[in-house]
Amino acid sequence: MVSDESSKILCILIYDKEDGEIFGRIVASELLTGFTEDYYSSPQLALRTSNDFLGFNSRIGDIFSDCARPVLYRCKIFFRIVNIVVASVDFCL
Repeated sequence: MVSDESSKILCILIYDKEDGEIFGRIVASELLTGFTEDYYSSPQLALRTSNDFLGFNSRIGDIFSDCARPVLYRCKIFFRIVNIVVASVDFCL
């Protein structure tokens, strides 16, 4: 669980225990940041319905892709990994 104090929004992410708390926290933080960037700028947030947030679904894949860099950085720091290469059809790090 991560929270944004200014917006009072929480992101609760259920993840596989084997993925680790750090990974879960990074993903939850990125999801929360993306959501608040898209929707918190409006003071009418409390007056919205769940249908107003359907467009966020299309951003979730990009947010997960963007999480690769912070996860890889932490792997280098915590596990002393010297070099990591991640490749997919969409990107290469």
